[in-house]
Amino acid sequence: TILGSAVIPSGQSSGNIIVSPIDDSLVEGSESVILTLGSGASYSVGTPGSAIINIIDNDAANSAPIVNAGIDQTITLPNSASLTGTASDDDLPVGGALTTSWSKLSGPGTVTFGNSGALATTAAFSAAGTYALRLTASDSLLTASDDVMIIVNAQPVQQCRQVYEAGA
Repeated sequence: TILGSAVIPSGQSSGNIIVSPIDDSLVEGSESVILTLGSGASYSVGTPGSAIINIIDNDAANSAPIVNAGIDQTITLPNSASLTGTASDDDLPVGGALTTSWSKLSGPGTVTFGNSGALATTAAFSAAGTYALRLTASDSLLTASDDVMIIVNAQPVQQCRQVYEAGA
């Protein structure tokens, strides 16, 4: 409750009361201010004697980042996979930075990322097999991820032929 007074100058029939809400970045929903005028000894208040003013919250809710780890690939050792993920955000929370990271979810060997924090990077594999790699993005409050499958074929075995010469 805020108590105060409004002075209507002599010869005037109305006055203004200014309520200035302070904007913040919190999602709070709508709020209301109820203004009630009270009668005094030398005057009376007509009807209605009160008013409700709705203040609509203009702050948006934070959404999780949108992440795409790219298309599934098939490579042959010793080649690396070229990863080209994307991540976008709604710039909320204010001051929060979008960070990304690649990780190995499954697979038979080790995975070495060229730069695990970059959206576009490479992945080198220690063994043939099927790998699931995950791209994760965070806006400091919410996190999202997407996976990509990489099929890694073994390096072809080159066959050697030895030629034996008779009598050698």
